[in-house]
Amino acid sequence: MEISFQSDNRIFTLFCLLNKIGYDAENNLKMHALRQKVRRGLSKSETDLNKFKVLAGKYHQSQILEAFLHFSRFPNFVQKEKKWQTTLPKSIFIKTTPEIKKFFRTNNILKLYQNNKSSYNNIILLSQSIKNDLRAVMTLLKIKTPIKQIILMPNFLDAYWRGYGPIINKTQYIIFGHCKTKNKFEFLIRHEFLHNLVNPLFDPRIKKIARIVQPQIKLTDKFKKQSYQQTTTATNEYIVRALNIIYQEKQFHKDINELIDNEKQKGFILIETTIIAIKNALPYLK
Repeated sequence: MEISFQSDNRIFTLFCLLNKIGYDAENNLKMHALRQKVRRGLSKSETDLNKFKVLAGKYHQSQILEAFLHFSRFPNFVQKEKKWQTTLPKSIFIKTTPEIKKFFRTNNILKLYQNNKSSYNNIILLSQSIKNDLRAVMTLLKIKTPIKQIILMPNFLDAYWRGYGPIINKTQYIIFGHCKTKNKFEFLIRHEFLHNLVNPLFDPRIKKIARIVQPQIKLTDKFKKQSYQQTTTATNEYIVRALNIIYQEKQFHKDINELIDNEKQKGFILIETTIIAIKNALPYLK
């Protein structure tokens, strides 16, 4: 499987747009310096973004991001993927593209992007370590996937530790926010990659695990606040976190009980049950 790093002006432009219309999500005490700089630079922009505001009010940024990845890079920004592979309707997104292109031109986003690409230099230095980590995950877990290529895209205009992992035409894009250490970068990217593997359509053993875990899940307020509104998404998250624990136990010899306790404190009280279900379905991980 090919793994590559790319900074991308589509992701940069999307999050310029989102920050411009008031996207303030943040997991750190302060936003990344690049994000602060871009927000200051765009604060005086008077581009009409009414259609994009309606779009962003109705659809999650992850859905809009998937739509952006169906298009070529700016300045052209034309559809390049023939098959539409996102839940955001194509007809609705297409109506916003003239507004998006105008924003890109009138705010000289290309120059802003090119002038700040150096912000990603430090993460590029970690690229080989991150690639090695993903390959080790694939070797250890042996879960089937149709993915042929992984493209890693840093995005410091989003919240710290925020990640997305859309799959389009057998390519998984892993878009990741800033992290403060090498280990946290690896953890976040690994987490998003595991979401790709946790798919019962790719590997029936995952379906078997989900059948054990999902009936036991109760959607508490704490869970719902973390965007897990359905038991299917909560089950997916449980399996991803459990696989990550197993990987860390096997690869780095970390204390599994400590890792389990950390997840329980976050509300994942069935994490131990999920680990047992995984090890029964995948006995080579015992």
